[in-house]
Parts: sequence; structure tokens; C-alpha cells
Amino acid sequence: MKRAERGIATSVVVVILVVVVAIAGIAGFLILRRGGGEGQPGEGTTGGEGGGTGGEGGGGGGTGETVNIIGTWSGTYTSNLGGGGTFTFIIQSTGPNTYSGTLTTTGKYPGQNIPIVISLSGNQITLGWAGGVTFTGTVSGNSMSGTWTMGTDSGTWQGSRV
Repeated sequence: MKRAERGIATSVVVVILVVVVAIAGIAGFLILRRGGGEGQPGEGTTGGEGGGTGGEGGGGGGTGETVNIIGTWSGTYTSNLGGGGTFTFIIQSTGPNTYSGTLTTTGKYPGQNIPIVISLSGNQITLGWAGGVTFTGTVSGNSMSGTWTMGTDSGTWQGSRV
């Protein structure tokens, strides 16, 4: 084989290996994302305890619980500067593990149907909008709670699914 042909053959082999590794990585990601077993599509599982394989909730660490945040949530917030009020989150799914929604508040910081950005990682949730309030917390079944910040004010919040 001529030197140029060997160089081309080597390049082809390298490209094939890169493609195989990429496909294996994508397949592994998709298996883990689905929970590695009996998880239902579109429900956003957090993985099973202890990193086992297969079964409900599947692979890598986490609580094993399925986190569903879609719906209406209402609760209360308190301010470290005094006062507080109530809130309502309305959360919709916009695709696999992507969400949008609105926030309505009363009390110290009233607001109506404010569009919010929502992210969920396992059972950790963040809701809010750039330059405004940010709620961070934990979802457990039909309840969620955590802390919020807005400018120089902050506090705690807790709510439940309506």
C-alpha cells in the first residue's frame, strides 16, 4: 500500500472510531435519561438509589422518586425585611424536561401572571426571571419549599399542588 493510501486508511479508521464512540455515548445518555428501566417517557425521573441498573428509577444516584411539577402550586412566602404574602405558580411542560409558567403574588410584592423560567434537576427546582425574583428549592411529592431572593430582600417559601 502506498504511503498516501495508508494515511487515508488510517484517517478513515479514526473517523469510524470517533463515530462509534459518539453513538455509544448518546445511547448511554438516553438510557440514563429514561431512568435505565421502567421510567415513563416525559416524566423526568431522578434515578434510583445506590446506582443500580434497571428497575424503577434506573441507574445513577438520586432519590428514585419521579418528580412531576406540571400543574398549579400555591403557597406562602416570608420576607427577611418583614411581611410576606402568597404565590401561585402555574407550570406547563414545553418538551422533555423543559418547563414554562407564570407567577402571581400577593402581599409585600404583588404581581399578576408574570412569565417565569423554570429548571428542574432531580428534585431541585429554580423558578423566576432575569432581574427579578428567584425561587430555589426542593420538590417532594405534592409539596415544594425553599428560599427566594430579589434584590436586597430574601426569605423562605413553601407551597403545595392545588
